[in-house]
Amino acid sequence: MRTYLIQFFFVFTSFTTLAQTSERITEYFDKDWKTVSDKHLASYYRTIEYRDDVIMLRDYFISGKIQMVAECVEVDPKPIFDGKVTWYYESGGIKSEGTYKENEKVGTYKTYYENGSLEMEEMHFRKKEAKSKYIHFFSPSGVELLPNGKGVIQTSTNKDGNSYNEVEDSVLVASFTVSKITNDTTFGVTENMAEYKGGLNGLAGYLQGAVKYPSQARRAGTQGTVYVCFIVDKQGAVKDSYVIKGISPECDAEALRVVSAMENWIPARHKSIPVKSRFVLPIKFKIGR
Repeated sequence: MRTYLIQFFFVFTSFTTLAQTSERITEYFDKDWKTVSDKHLASYYRTIEYRDDVIMLRDYFISGKIQMVAECVEVDPKPIFDGKVTWYYESGGIKSEGTYKENEKVGTYKTYYENGSLEMEEMHFRKKEAKSKYIHFFSPSGVELLPNGKGVIQTSTNKDGNSYNEVEDSVLVASFTVSKITNDTTFGVTENMAEYKGGLNGLAGYLQGAVKYPSQARRAGTQGTVYVCFIVDKQGAVKDSYVIKGISPECDAEALRVVSAMENWIPARHKSIPVKSRFVLPIKFKIGR
């Protein structure tokens, strides 16, 4: 009888603990963070827990180890971080941590190497009140790479190229990628970004006159924004355009046509020298336009 009571108490306690938490699995993702319906194809999964004053969003490696914990104010249709957010290596150590306000970094943000040593520390400000500042950036061996707030740091690498940030007075002044294949340098951020002749108003006027709503998409009620990435070379020519986020084959093709038909831009300049740069242009399709 005593054994039975102990077993009953254990089961009751376990059930009560489970009932007190609302954490539940909501989505599975593949290695590229695309939603999958079959959990056997997943590399990650997500849970959501509703508390009185905050929504806790947690992402896990499929192994069950934590990948991210975020305080949110909304999760549908997409998460809005508002509070502390921490990312983890699968080995268990912290990868990065910081505080967000409505999906915007505020205050101190830190990243770490997998051995636990500090990689980077930044200071962020709300609503463009001031430019974000680098406080520290260390090499894996602990060497400060931004003495006096100045230097060039490598931020990432992949099979296509190495990416770098150039910092002066603790502020980012340029970001660029060097191709491992061609050794070409393409800028993402410069002091003077590439510009359509006529500026933003001229670009808006061009798009308004050039974009033709595909009839098939209009009949289907397809609406949304197509994001097209392209290169503006040192002479200002628009090249190598491709869709990074589309809404339908017809609208995507029309957005590419419009971008490819653009006349030369004013090229980006870095330290007064024309440079090759990358640009992302959103093209909206809305019925009734």
